[in-house]
Amino acid sequence: AGPTDMSVGDSAGAGWGSSAASTADVNGFIKKVVFGFENRIIHPTAVVLHFTGDADASVEATVRDLKGNTSGGCSPYCTVQLTTDAQGKTYQLVNPLNVQTQHACVINDKAIGLEIGGSGEAQLLANDTQFKGVVSAVIALVKKFDIPLVDDPANKRGIISHQEADKEAYGCHSGKVDPGETYKRKVIDEVKKEMGK
Repeated sequence: AGPTDMSVGDSAGAGWGSSAASTADVNGFIKKVVFGFENRIIHPTAVVLHFTGDADASVEATVRDLKGNTSGGCSPYCTVQLTTDAQGKTYQLVNPLNVQTQHACVINDKAIGLEIGGSGEAQLLANDTQFKGVVSAVIALVKKFDIPLVDDPANKRGIISHQEADKEAYGCHSGKVDPGETYKRKVIDEVKKEMGK
């Protein structure tokens, strides 16, 4: 079954700590649970990085954009577990965090999706505050789910771009370019540096 609508800020079943809406828990994620799912729990081996394609990098814009996106077989619309806004705050959009969402072709059963607010790679590369938030989110996911620090889309492992996840090898010709190879590589390198790997 697909997602059900909840309003931004609804704390229904917020995961990873406190159940209050818009409060950070120990992992630094702010609960704004907006998508409800049947509990199709995954055991993630990858994080897929996305950008919204919208210059408005707010969580509200991300939710609006996701609900307006029915491409690539998303029904009734695309969804993602986390989003990081322009201020570097990361929001958890589903509960529990490791419920399957619809964000990339053929990898949703193995990946946490992280949607980064921004119109493209140049905007993401220019925002150091947001970048630090993305890196912190990826580190939290790597630690929580024991995700390997590799770039291995063929085996659904590691830190992967949406572009890689949707390549022809997966039978999906979406034309996605997010979040950009330079940005993805920068995230991986910084995560490894901060984790001492």
